[in-house]
Amino acid sequence: MARPSYLARRGDGRYFLQIRLGKRAAKLFGLPLLRVSLRTGDFGEAMRRLVDNLGWVQELIDAPDLETLGTVLEARLRGYVDDGSPADERSLAERCAFEHEVRRFLTRAQERGYAYPMRFPRMPSLWVDFVSQNKSRRNQHRPVERSPLL
Repeated sequence: MARPSYLARRGDGRYFLQIRLGKRAAKLFGLPLLRVSLRTGDFGEAMRRLVDNLGWVQELIDAPDLETLGTVLEARLRGYVDDGSPADERSLAERCAFEHEVRRFLTRAQERGYAYPMRFPRMPSLWVDFVSQNKSRRNQHRPVERSPLL
């Protein structure tokens, strides 16, 4: 089976979504390619996660400026927070990929002097709630460390 054009695999076997950005998007993102980890080495699961992530990734790529990008991110954050903690590993993987892109936006906005909290006053609190929900789910999946027997 041929691999979809947006699906790539790292040397360690983990899959990621990769899209070449157009000139406008590359300037906005500061990168020629957008890469999003799918957090899996299983091809079938990677395909499902690719489909899960393509919608919001395309919304980000289509944003012409930081203002529009912030609007898209805030709306998505609100939706994720309203949905509550991720129900499963697949949902968590999508949210972690999105979390990475929000961090990238916050960094770019700060570097460019864009005062996103003035334009999007709810974004900081949505961001904190979103990260907390993801963290609580990640902590549920951590294996219990066993102390060595003496």
